[in-house]
Amino acid sequence: MSQRFLVEHHLQTALPGKYRYGLYEQGELVSIAVFSGGRRMNDKNEEYRSFELLRFCNKSGYNVIGGLSKLITAFAKDFHPGDIMTYTDRD
Repeated sequence: MSQRFLVEHHLQTALPGKYRYGLYEQGELVSIAVFSGGRRMNDKNEEYRSFELLRFCNKSGYNVIGGLSKLITAFAKDFHPGDIMTYTDRD
């Protein structure tokens, strides 16, 4: 489901990622965030894990106010990341 959603609504290539979180409105998926697995950082303590937000998008034509914050908050509650990083293409 997440792959189909990304193909239809994201500008870049769909990625499966390791963890996928979604927001629904009346049973319909309207927003999605895809995260990588945790990566160990050599300069941090043993428990520290860095995750990457690989993809985020809303359904075309939708603006989900606070959607990204809600998805990141849910992910952080589940995994307690040391940090979450992402890249943005300015073009």
